[in-house]
Amino acid sequence: MRNKKGLNVNIVGHDANIGTVGYLKHLGFFRFFGVRTGKDVDEAMGNSRYLPFTRIKRSQIMWKGHVMQEEIDLKSERLAKVIFPGDDNIGPAMMLAYSIREIIRNSFEHGFVDQCIVTAQRWATGEAEIAIADEGIGIFSSLAPKKNYSTPEQAISASLLPGISSESIKDDVKWSNTGFGLYVVSELGKRYGEFEMTSSSRALYFDKQNSPVISNSPMTGTFVKLKVSTKDADCFPNILAQIVSDGEKMAESVPGAKKSASKMSKTPMAWSNQ
Repeated sequence: MRNKKGLNVNIVGHDANIGTVGYLKHLGFFRFFGVRTGKDVDEAMGNSRYLPFTRIKRSQIMWKGHVMQEEIDLKSERLAKVIFPGDDNIGPAMMLAYSIREIIRNSFEHGFVDQCIVTAQRWATGEAEIAIADEGIGIFSSLAPKKNYSTPEQAISASLLPGISSESIKDDVKWSNTGFGLYVVSELGKRYGEFEMTSSSRALYFDKQNSPVISNSPMTGTFVKLKVSTKDADCFPNILAQIVSDGEKMAESVPGAKKSASKMSKTPMAWSNQ
């Protein structure tokens, strides 16, 4: 964002090659923020502990002005399998890939971006953390014209309700965006870990112990972070079905909301052999 505005970025201590600083240099963290040190975005390979800063470009997932949903599906699966490889990790990988897919869809369908950045971390405790950032128009600018929200706080809170951030996709009932994806991802954070979202100069955070809190933030694009425990992830299809069912019941009382989730919002990732 600072680079986009032509602002210089200065960081003290980034020349170190040990500890946290060395790890961040390897991930591509500093290059992402415009500091010319360490590896570039997309340069590191990643392994079963981490996914480095990885760029998803519009040109990779768009064709004739439409999002190629199957390509997002494949990319999300491949990213998840980096940190959860092998048949023994299908449950955690499926949960992570579903979350990556739904957030990436929102970036391109609502944020009108040319690219977004994905990174992830796997912890020894069995927790997995993903973060996806873009420099798009933000949730308030995306939803306000359609839903008449007057403040960013209203738009951000509403975006997590089922059926609100819907976007019709012509001739594609299977992939039609019914506004349940972000709701499902945030519910995963609420029930199994933490959820954080920054957009339109506001930051929202909650977990299973704390109610949502919204504070000010300098970021105008959108940043979403999800941290979940994967200990119950083998039951993800059942977890997803329950969250969607709860959401459809909730949507019945939400004015202007789509009442039913799309087929893909209800469907866990279908693994390929790649």
